[in-house]
Amino acid sequence: MIKLVTGIDDIGTMNGKSEGWTILSFDEQYLQNFNESAQDILTRSKLKSFHGKEFKRKKSDYYEAFLSLIRSVIEKDKNSFLCCTLSDESWKNDFSSFCSSVISTSFNVSVF
Repeated sequence: MIKLVTGIDDIGTMNGKSEGWTILSFDEQYLQNFNESAQDILTRSKLKSFHGKEFKRKKSDYYEAFLSLIRSVIEKDKNSFLCCTLSDESWKNDFSSFCSSVISTSFNVSVF
């Protein structure tokens, strides 16, 4: 049986014009090594996290190492994937009400 672990992070622009999600999913067998390697990179960088909003050019080597770590884990298994979505204002205007309707309808359905 395949067990995937998934990490999700929201992304967005400072002015709120675009927003979305980054989704990383890989086989559970790589999780411990990934966590240990990521923590090692964070410790060496003296950063709390690798978040684009807090990017510092002088720390770019550490960001690159973290992204390389992600890539190396994804490449190990055919079931792994990385996905980024980004929706702009026109997307939100076109689909927000539809998505809200689908979600609210899903939670309001009675089961007999």
